[in-house]
Amino acid sequence: MHLAFSSAMSSKKQAPGTTVAISIPGQPSPVRICMFRFASLHRAFVVLLALPPATGVIVLHPSVLARYEAQLNQLQTGLANDIAAGDPESAEQMRD
Repeated sequence: MHLAFSSAMSSKKQAPGTTVAISIPGQPSPVRICMFRFASLHRAFVVLLALPPATGVIVLHPSVLARYEAQLNQLQTGLANDIAAGDPESAEQMRD
């Protein structure tokens, strides 16, 4: 197999943060692959930017949010206590 190195490979000094593109005959070059990925992402962003802004944002009432945070804190404390007591099964069940 013959590898063709880019001209950046021939110089001894390479700019920091740059990479050397190695192309294999018959295969797409790494630079073309990156350009294709960038073009795909660019097209996706153009489509997303063309969409209208989100509507119907849900805002929780402060008391509901406070209750939810309290429940999360109780859950965290309970799991920490179970793990400290040597019962890691409860944490595994919560993950499932």
